[in-house]
Amino acid sequence: MKPSIIKWSIILLTLSVVALSVCTLTMYCDLRQYREIGIELTTKAKTADFFYHKYRSIIKGQNNKYNDEHGMMYLGIAAHMGHDDAQGHLAYHLGNQAIKFQDEQYGIAGLEWKKYAAAQGNAEHQYSYASSIGFPIQPWEHYLTTEEKIKREHDLKEAFVLFEKAANQGHIESQRQLAQYYLHGFGCEKNLNEALHWALQVYTYEDENGGKTYAATDIGEIYMEMERPDLAVPYLERRAIYGDPRATELWHNARKLLKQRQNAAQTEH
Repeated sequence: MKPSIIKWSIILLTLSVVALSVCTLTMYCDLRQYREIGIELTTKAKTADFFYHKYRSIIKGQNNKYNDEHGMMYLGIAAHMGHDDAQGHLAYHLGNQAIKFQDEQYGIAGLEWKKYAAAQGNAEHQYSYASSIGFPIQPWEHYLTTEEKIKREHDLKEAFVLFEKAANQGHIESQRQLAQYYLHGFGCEKNLNEALHWALQVYTYEDENGGKTYAATDIGEIYMEMERPDLAVPYLERRAIYGDPRATELWHNARKLLKQRQNAAQTEH
């Protein structure tokens, strides 16, 4: 029995020494890495751009826990210093965490960072935040409380303002959204002329850049609201040939309305 006990004691002691050596080495490496970071932060220019570009360089490197942790550290510093792209990226990461862990708090924090980024004036960030909050109340959402409805309407108005700011900077997707907001009166007074103006802006951009002119459907819908099916038909045809169901339905309605008007005119004569 005694030799066996001595044997196992030696084995356990050896394993303990190995484990302690590994821990000591790991701690030394971690401390050295933290020391290097500390030296870097105190000897280099402490600008938001510096920290953000440091984050970008780290995430392009080898993907490991150390890089992930310290990349996020640099990103957080840049975001807190007011760097809009850093705030946008931080919001993106928090959104992923919300999905991964099914934790609403991550989502709330991510939305706040989107808002901070949008406040910097960049059209892309304005569009991103507006798209996250600009949801009109749907008929089936009868379960919403009065407070929730008030908040939703407030969010729509805030989204409208941001879409308008981004649209005026030439942001195409914001222009597309602004046309829809004016068409349906989301967060603003319904204004078909303004809706047509922005839809035509998008259409011209798509046409000049070889796109499939998705805005043609919006223009057709606006002309139908204006009771001008004659002007709607050419635009709706451009999208109907691609099998766009909304454009196809509106195109048939426009042609039907034109036929009814033609028959009515013939009857009068």
